[in-house]
Amino acid sequence: MNRTMKNSLLTGIVALAALVIGAGIGLWNKQPPPTGSAVPLNHLLGQKVPDADGRPADMSIYTGKILVLNFWATWCPPCVQEMPEIDEIQAEYAKRDVVVLGLGLDTAERIRAFSSKLKVSYPLFAMDAAGLAVVRDFGNEQGALPYTMVYDRNGQEVARKLGRISRNELRQAIEQALARTPG
Repeated sequence: MNRTMKNSLLTGIVALAALVIGAGIGLWNKQPPPTGSAVPLNHLLGQKVPDADGRPADMSIYTGKILVLNFWATWCPPCVQEMPEIDEIQAEYAKRDVVVLGLGLDTAERIRAFSSKLKVSYPLFAMDAAGLAVVRDFGNEQGALPYTMVYDRNGQEVARKLGRISRNELRQAIEQALARTPG
């Protein structure tokens, strides 16, 4: 191997090492947002997320509302079991500016097929596999489902529940959010 080839190989190895080290530092510096932080919510509300038909939906239309974020999947039995109760709560509180967002960790195709069987009045979104990172950004390090969070109109976290949420737990969290920011 001549000197030029050795120099090119060495330069390539150094560049690759720098890339790997840079990526490692980037991952190391990524800190989860503090509990109660509005950072992940603000980020989500600044995105376009595919709806059940795969069309990008502007999430900013939900800014200033009391939000119930329900992370779920079509293959998750407790997720499916809680959906009718969450739907009842959505209907009960809709006139009070409360919105449930069903954030599915599944494909739009699966969510569309699922929603034709079990109809809910709240919007369903398809976050695909990328939704796992989003769920972790919202403080669910395990990525377990279902996972529900409630935010007041100012984007401040009121409550979170890992696992199936009951009608009473959700109603209590929403009432707390309503009390914080009367509308």
